[in-house]
Amino acid sequence: MSIKKRTLYFLSVCCLIMSLAGCGKKEETTLADGVFLMLSSTAKGDAVETYEMYTLHAEISDNGNVRIYADNFNRWVPSDPCPEENIQLSMDTIQQIKDIIDDIDLYHMRRNIGSRDLKDGEYKELTLYTAVGEHVSGGLNPSNREFLKLYEYVEDQIREAEYRYRSKLAEMQKKAISMEQNRNVYITDMQDVTVVAGDYINDVYVTYGIKHTRYDETATTDVPEQVNYYVTVLLADAGAETLRVDTQGCAADNAMYYKVYQDSAYAFTFCVQEPVMTDEIYVYETVDADDAVAKAKELRDSLY
Repeated sequence: MSIKKRTLYFLSVCCLIMSLAGCGKKEETTLADGVFLMLSSTAKGDAVETYEMYTLHAEISDNGNVRIYADNFNRWVPSDPCPEENIQLSMDTIQQIKDIIDDIDLYHMRRNIGSRDLKDGEYKELTLYTAVGEHVSGGLNPSNREFLKLYEYVEDQIREAEYRYRSKLAEMQKKAISMEQNRNVYITDMQDVTVVAGDYINDVYVTYGIKHTRYDETATTDVPEQVNYYVTVLLADAGAETLRVDTQGCAADNAMYYKVYQDSAYAFTFCVQEPVMTDEIYVYETVDADDAVAKAKELRDSLY
């Protein structure tokens, strides 16, 4: 064998040895203490409801604890903070998860393994935490068998808790959305037929005295004692016109009665004894200024 051929052979052997040595890099990577893996999923597509638009996470810790929580909401509707759930996995299960991580070499899996041509489905990610940083792999509707081997194994272990958590979020979101949609004030006749819809009510405030002067809560010294206070509804043009037509035949001996509904529940009834000719309607009367202010505020809070 010539010197040139021996040299080429030697270099080939060296390259082979180096490449084989490189395959063991994943063995040198140390998983982080505490949380070492996180599964994340986000529903995508036009069919996804508002309350389902969020990212669900499951953090896996080396002590077996799994923290399930959600963030990245399109809109978190409830006033309460978003809850979370914790469950415990056995140490055998944790070891199995770590073995699969090594088996599929998650350390070096490509960042984007999702379907590039689809827009609807579920965006899934695996985040691996190591002593030197983190590595993320996933995408929309990933079909990579190695990725799914780990993702589906972990999901099988937490499926019941995950379902319970999603159901809790859905219940909270649906309830809050329903309450929000019902936050309104509207006026009906005595047969509960809507006469003035909430869209035709612009404001609620307090007036006082015969001239129905607008009451300034910070200037009570200017208000004479022993006057009547009125919770006053300011109507949009369409609402005022509807009441004007509806009350044309009103008189002291031919009064008409209307109901006020607040947040889809009956609040009180008021009486109209003359045709409504302005954009103001007085729906509640009292001699107590604080009572009038509180009632107006309550209605205004439901109006907006």
